[in-house]
Amino acid sequence: MLKTAQILRRFAFDEWGGTENSLWNSVFGLRSHNIDSQILSTTAMAPVEYEERGGIEIRRFPYYYPYWPLSEEDKHRLDRRGGNPVSLPLYRYLQSTDFDLLHVHSSGRIAGMVRAAAKQRKIPYIVSFHRGYLQTPEKERREMERPLRHTFSCGRFIELVYGWRRNFISDADGIVCVGEGEADFLRERWPNKRILRLPNGVDYERFATPVKTNVRKAFDIPPYRTLLLCVSRIDDQKNQKLLVRFVSTLTEEGENVHALLIGPPSTDYYLKELTELAKELQVDDRVTIVPGLGADDERLIAAYQDSDVFIMPSRDETFGIVVLEAWSAGLPVLASAVGGLKQLVRDGENGLLFEPDNLGSLLNAYRTLSRYGLKDKLAANARREAETRYSYNTMSSRLAEFYRESIEERNA
Repeated sequence: MLKTAQILRRFAFDEWGGTENSLWNSVFGLRSHNIDSQILSTTAMAPVEYEERGGIEIRRFPYYYPYWPLSEEDKHRLDRRGGNPVSLPLYRYLQSTDFDLLHVHSSGRIAGMVRAAAKQRKIPYIVSFHRGYLQTPEKERREMERPLRHTFSCGRFIELVYGWRRNFISDADGIVCVGEGEADFLRERWPNKRILRLPNGVDYERFATPVKTNVRKAFDIPPYRTLLLCVSRIDDQKNQKLLVRFVSTLTEEGENVHALLIGPPSTDYYLKELTELAKELQVDDRVTIVPGLGADDERLIAAYQDSDVFIMPSRDETFGIVVLEAWSAGLPVLASAVGGLKQLVRDGENGLLFEPDNLGSLLNAYRTLSRYGLKDKLAANARREAETRYSYNTMSSRLAEFYRESIEERNA
């Protein structure tokens, strides 16, 4: 049985995102290939330092951000998104614990300490890019760095003292990335590097199996309204404002629709702007915002199963695991034609695409969906694809092979 450590910046069941979702299901899939994993992270947004769920050990370690001055509010913003923490207890644990391979799912100092620990223990390490680290839009990057304005950093000094070099990509034994664009960039930049493009997988049975919860009752949504679902972080990149305008336009045209937006807010200001926009357009009674549901919350599955259409209006998207979840539940998908969504959703086959941030294009896609038989055809094709091509069994098999190749190459 191979022993691996899966290391990431944070792992909080109450602040569940695509990275946590993908990682959590992968470690279960790897078990069937005789690979055992511990999940290691900081205590960001999850203060419990040790727990075990489903036989998986989860260890979290104290941390801090090496910036001064830094308010609690700004620290919380960094916890939510973009934080680059220091965790000496995590580093010492990596130095002192026997693993066959380290797999880091974060960049920055977390990746630097993984590189250093792997070099010391002479074991391979893998770096994963889950959501566009190499292609983060400039506006989004500036927003993530906002809490660090007017602060002094001693982070570089700490990195030098402990040898946490920033060349964690070039020294890695392998790289895993979700997006085809990043894979192409990395292959061009490091042509001799072992790179695996591994799309996110989905727990098909979890979303395909009917649940008893009624999401309309759970969130007080009238049963006679067409329910439009979006599951994602609530922020500018995910562009939920387009959905609010979409609901307003459809309502003015006499359609009885309701939008259900589920996801943790990345920033308080965007959530406030989103709420104010719904009030300004007089559709606040037709927009329900649920600021995140836990990983085990049955209402999330019910949302997919009880909705009528899933809409992904992102300005940029590396992949979109929530599309796979919608497909598994038999929900037709309308997606913005950006990033990995353009490869995942084939227009007219397993979903419909619309031009990014274009209300008219979204309206056309929605009306196209109403054509006789198209909705059922798209849902059936997509559900079959989710089950056969994107199951976690398939993805974990490829990842297990990549691990073993990395270990064999290191030991050669």
